[in-house]
Amino acid sequence: LQSITPPPPRVQKLLDYISQNLKEDLSVTVLAERAFLSPRQLSREFSAHTGLSPARAVENMRLEFARSRIENTNQSLSFIARESGFSDTAVMRKAFRRSLNTSPGELRRTGAAKIKHPDDI
Repeated sequence: LQSITPPPPRVQKLLDYISQNLKEDLSVTVLAERAFLSPRQLSREFSAHTGLSPARAVENMRLEFARSRIENTNQSLSFIARESGFSDTAVMRKAFRRSLNTSPGELRRTGAAKIKHPDDI
């Protein structure tokens, strides 16, 4: 087995910031400013240590947050979309279709057992 090495502190701090601020603007430009890097430098360093682009990591975290809320609460999909950082339900639905091959409504109706995890992609 290949050993898993944790990301360097700068990348870990960004991952923590993203997970705690899903409703905020988490564009590469904003994240790069937080890390005191250029957007290109951030993208290279982030991808090298996580295997994901910053945008994909943000989307995956938002999807996981939304997925958990859909599965474990009765909150409306529009509320969950806003709390997850998606601009609206249509954007959230497109992200679910692209990454999970389902919609938020289908997930709520059928449950999580049949839906793949974003990390399985």
